[in-house]
Amino acid sequence: MARPRGLPKTGGRQKGTPNKVTQSVKEALEETFERLGGVEVLAEWARDNQTEFYRLWSKILPREIAAKVEHRTLEDILCDDDGDDKCPSCGRERA
Repeated sequence: MARPRGLPKTGGRQKGTPNKVTQSVKEALEETFERLGGVEVLAEWARDNQTEFYRLWSKILPREIAAKVEHRTLEDILCDDDGDDKCPSCGRERA
């Protein structure tokens, strides 16, 4: 029978806990990486295989970037407040 709505979930893994298979594979990869020469050998491989290196790199970069985009006209940029009451380039009153 399913858990009724509104009742909190009990049991199971805690949020963020990796499963055992994933954790053991990561540990094996880290050990292999170190045995093969670590960062020094990876850098050497990257120099010789730049296309493959950047393909791999692009897969581990964050997919989303939080950014605030603000639209400003050239006039707004030129008229930025420098302490004067009027803009020197257009003569417009500043707020």
